[in-house]
Amino acid sequence: MNFGRITACASAVLLMAAVFVFSALAQSAAPANLLKKGLKLLWVGIGKDDFLLNSSRSAVDLLKKRGFAPISRETEGGHTWINWRNYLNEFAPQLFQTKTAM
Repeated sequence: MNFGRITACASAVLLMAAVFVFSALAQSAAPANLLKKGLKLLWVGIGKDDFLLNSSRSAVDLLKKRGFAPISRETEGGHTWINWRNYLNEFAPQLFQTKTAM
């Protein structure tokens, strides 16, 4: 199994989704409450050496300005499989909690 290729594909998919969501959010005149409807958790994890660090920080700032309450984690390291695994370990259980983060 080629984890590098899997990570690159997952990164591309997540980045495309993030660009779509954040572009719509930045240009939307809709109140944040309508955009948040049904949203239970907004979680962002990034390594301090990740090439996407500045973009991630900008996205989190934009979300906060629009009234969202993202959970943001900056950890040691970069855009690596081990960080993805650690983030998944932290993030996945939160998907099954009944308490909302927004």
